[in-house]
Amino acid sequence: MKVGFFLIAALLVSKFQAQNIVLNSLQVVQQRALSNNISIQQSEINQKLARADQRLAVSGYLPSVNLAANSDYNINLPVQLIPSEFFGGQPGTYQEARFGRDWNSTATVDFSQPIIHADKYAQIKAAGYSKEEAKLNQESLKRQILQRVSMQYLSILVLQESLKLNQELDSTATALFESTKARFERQLVSQIDINRAENLMHQTKQQTNQIAGNLKLALINLSVSLGIPAEQKIEIQDRISNYQSENTQVNLPEISQLQVTNRPTVKAAEQNVMASQWKYRQQTYAMMPKLSLNSRYSFSSQGDNWLGSGSNNFDYGSVGVSLSMPIFKGRSNALNIKKALYQLENARLQKEQTVLNASQELQEWQIRLNEKNTSKQLAARRDEMARETLNLSLQSYDQGVITLDALFNIYNEYVLARNSLVQNTADAAVYKVYLDLEK
Repeated sequence: MKVGFFLIAALLVSKFQAQNIVLNSLQVVQQRALSNNISIQQSEINQKLARADQRLAVSGYLPSVNLAANSDYNINLPVQLIPSEFFGGQPGTYQEARFGRDWNSTATVDFSQPIIHADKYAQIKAAGYSKEEAKLNQESLKRQILQRVSMQYLSILVLQESLKLNQELDSTATALFESTKARFERQLVSQIDINRAENLMHQTKQQTNQIAGNLKLALINLSVSLGIPAEQKIEIQDRISNYQSENTQVNLPEISQLQVTNRPTVKAAEQNVMASQWKYRQQTYAMMPKLSLNSRYSFSSQGDNWLGSGSNNFDYGSVGVSLSMPIFKGRSNALNIKKALYQLENARLQKEQTVLNASQELQEWQIRLNEKNTSKQLAARRDEMARETLNLSLQSYDQGVITLDALFNIYNEYVLARNSLVQNTADAAVYKVYLDLEK
């Protein structure tokens, strides 16, 4: 019985562990986002839709063949009065003549080939640029998703480090309270001091609880970005210190000049301008003459029985060209041209704004990376000194050398220094990732 119980428990544990997804590096997170993120999958579908639109535009210039067939049964055939003298009868008298037969069947094949349709040609060109725009927008979206999941992942590492720090502070604050309580029992400190020490202990525990809650929410958000179902849990086997080594400075003018025009957002804006340009031409060309090659072949059968013997069969066909040109459509053509022109102007302005935004964003990332790398080095030294000072201060407080107020100030300095190092490390890693994605 016990063996069966332990076997079931082992199976349940192994099943639970199998549901956990282990993430041990930023690269693993990015690869999973590329393969599982729902927004990226939707952008791939949008790109396929753009390719389909282009093929539809091309198909409008290809030959078209249409087959039509019908068969009618005449319940009552039309009757016409004809002068009898046509049949050798007496003048002034008439005879009834029935036209047609009971069954009339027809089959027709129509063939059409556009020869000169300038608007369809413009539509094909516009669809081609729109397809390229969709492709570049997908690439831009991928970068945005990778930026977002990278920030989420590094924020989780910061929260994990903050949770460890606060758990250490919990122990320190508890030890401080016990020490103050012991001194209070020896009447070495006042009731005010022991109250403040107890409040500090509760404060750190509240902060730990809050950070733990924030960490759980951050893991849920990351799961959504990575397309991970709710029943699966994420296990992070990584530390923010693994992204602490690089302190390279960035050459601002060189990188900015190199990368702005190569960004997918800028290229997509350029393709949008070209597509809008051809859409404007499409509306303009709609006013031009259209020349097409047309051909038709028809087969007809008339008889007293449906396609039976004794039916009269005949066929006919034609080949020719057709010319059409719109003259007036209630100003719809003129309004469509004006609308397309506005869209073209808007696309050009959007491109200019995209270039400005791209330049500003890249320069901001570079400036922030340099700043965070410098601050990170200063924060590391600050953290080292604050930790040493705190350890010495705790000893001095136990010996009655410093007051509780002084210890509180040193305690807060250590917390600020530690958090500053963790946050600057994460920020530098984020901006480094942003710039790496632009390469």
